[in-house]
Amino acid sequence: MARWFFGELDGFIKVLLACTIIDYITGVCKVGVEEKISSAIKFKGIARKIVMFFLVGIAHIIDKHMLGDNSRIKDFNCAVLCRQ
Repeated sequence: MARWFFGELDGFIKVLLACTIIDYITGVCKVGVEEKISSAIKFKGIARKIVMFFLVGIAHIIDKHMLGDNSRIKDFNCAVLCRQ
């Protein structure tokens, strides 16, 4: 199911996953330093990450089923989301 939705686990997906993990870890460290624990902020951050991966999956589906194998919308989407 994940391979159908995201496609091959290429470099762009790996970089996006690494950036997401680093972002989560630094967020947890920030909470530890500032001692501000907020479930609303945590929920917003996790929801944002879920939406990011959902957009990558949708871009892959558009690439494969609508534009053909040569399209690179998924790669572009990963690159843009990694800079966020």
